[in-house]
Amino acid sequence: MDPETDEYIRESIENSLGLPISDKNLRLKVLASEDARRRLQDQIFILEERLKEAEKRVEQYKAKATMNAQGLRRCIEEKEMVASGYADLVNHYAKLEECSLYEQDLGRATESCDELAKENDELQSRLQDNSYVSIRFCLFFFLLYFYFFNSSSCFPWSQVDKV
Repeated sequence: MDPETDEYIRESIENSLGLPISDKNLRLKVLASEDARRRLQDQIFILEERLKEAEKRVEQYKAKATMNAQGLRRCIEEKEMVASGYADLVNHYAKLEECSLYEQDLGRATESCDELAKENDELQSRLQDNSYVSIRFCLFFFLLYFYFFNSSSCFPWSQVDKV
């Protein structure tokens, strides 16, 4: 064993038994204690630096988390606006679809009206033709009747001509 270690062990035993410690050993213990205190103080400084760095990182992470939360809120708001706009578009589409159905019905009604107008025109034309034919037919029978039954008793105006 190393002589210093041997001396340290011997004095530790003497100290635990309550025997007086030499000045040299006390000075050595004080030096060792001061050295240990310095090492511990250095470790404290190192740990404090690490703690400060960790606190900085925590603050940076908090700032990032805050920014991410704000971004997420904006994203959610935009998504809600898009969803609302989509719902509005769906409603508008449904109304347009209904309008389209009305437009189709109106088109069919217009076509039906056009067909009815054509049919009406044809019927009026036929009625005019028939009226003309009927008038001519009546006139023909009237003249025929007049020709065959030309008697003064039948037609009072024929007597006027004879006077």
